Amino acid sequence: MTKKVLLVSAMQNDFFTDDGALPSKMENVEKFKNDVANFVKDFDGHIFFSKYETFPESVLFNSIPKHCLVGTPGAELINEIGSILNQKCEEDPSFIPYIYNSRELINASLCTTVSNVCEGTELHIIGFSLNGNILDNLIQIVNDASYRRNYLPKVIIHSDLFFDTNKDLFNMYVLTKLAPYFNVSVV
Repeated sequence: MTKKVLLVSAMQNDFFTDDGALPSKMENVEKFKNDVANFVKDFDGHIFFSKYETFPESVLFNSIPKHCLVGTPGAELINEIGSILNQKCEEDPSFIPYIYNSRELINASLCTTVSNVCEGTELHIIGFSLNGNILDNLIQIVNDASYRRNYLPKVIIHSDLFFDTNKDLFNMYVLTKLAPYFNVSVV
């Protein structure tokens, strides 16, 4: 039986609520949120959540609209995901969701943890990405797995459950740079 790992990217209030600081421009936001939450609910395997967080002292914080400020409601996971996590924890006391901010996920020690969990598995990617920022995380995880563990996880990006603010750039990069070399597919 193939082990599975799920990476849920940036499903946070500032991107997906009406009063969010930087709401996504996607159509059918409610359907997307519910579809992602249902996928998480039904997923059988390790689940990692990557939260995009900004800090007032960062350059990025002052260059675009202020969003996902650490410690604010906008940086928190959307209610649909929070409800699913609570339900999974109640149903299975051994269930542990791994929740990291995107800076931690790029951290080499965490990538080692993810690549250890991913060994011999499928790594599924769903959620939201701001101008391809999930790609940094994905490349770091795959590089760690290939260089330290000598394997390439099968990476599956679920296109109906993934939204990038720059879809053309994301698709071009995934299809031309990652797919041919890193065992990445878009389904």
